[in-house]
Amino acid sequence: MTSSLVVAEVCAWLEYHEIRDKINIFFRALESYPTLKKCETSYEDELKAEELKSQYSHLEFFDRVYLAQMLRLNLTEIYSNDRGFDKVTGIKRIFI
Repeated sequence: MTSSLVVAEVCAWLEYHEIRDKINIFFRALESYPTLKKCETSYEDELKAEELKSQYSHLEFFDRVYLAQMLRLNLTEIYSNDRGFDKVTGIKRIFI
């Protein structure tokens, strides 16, 4: 599963680095995984991220949004290079 916020962040990164022509390739790659679910980021996820700030101040806002989504969807594993997730009880960070 991936988040619509992750998709937006990747597209913004590609634009920032002036490789906009890779955005279509990225979307085709996402669509090439038929079992990959895409969850929508909600305003409620963002509100929850702000609530989580007191408990997880070491995580940036976007990461807390991902955490809020994970909590909402009962997900316990995240593929991330952000070691901040290692400090979140009940979440296992996987990085390849």
